Amino acid sequence: MKILLCIDGSTNAERAAAHVATLRRELHPLDVTMLYVDIPVTGKVSTLLEPDAVQQMHRANADAAFEAARVLLRRARIPSQEIIRSGNVVDCITRTARPGKSDLIVIGSRGHSPLVDWILGSTTAEVLATSKVPVLVVP
Repeated sequence: MKILLCIDGSTNAERAAAHVATLRRELHPLDVTMLYVDIPVTGKVSTLLEPDAVQQMHRANADAAFEAARVLLRRARIPSQEIIRSGNVVDCITRTARPGKSDLIVIGSRGHSPLVDWILGSTTAEVLATSKVPVLVVP
């Protein structure tokens, strides 16, 4: 089974990775791709930085976010690939997990109240609403 594991460095993402590690026996073989989406560098900041510096910044942010998930998957002996994108998080997730490329998106939930989710929006809710691939939300 091809799983897209959404990683943002949060404890919610770590719980999602831990859940994927438990699926090893039931869904063998697992093909896990971890996705980290960073905020794009735009405006005046983008004119001040060299493209290599921007790439290094995205790589450093992704490495920090991937760290706990890497350990969990390695302990479970689940090989994984890593993808780093920058842009709109929901768009990047749904484009990366298009049908045929992924069988399942695994994403952590957020601990916001319904009011906060309504005001700020919820990445998880938007992925659920727009994805063409099944989504597993790990609380």
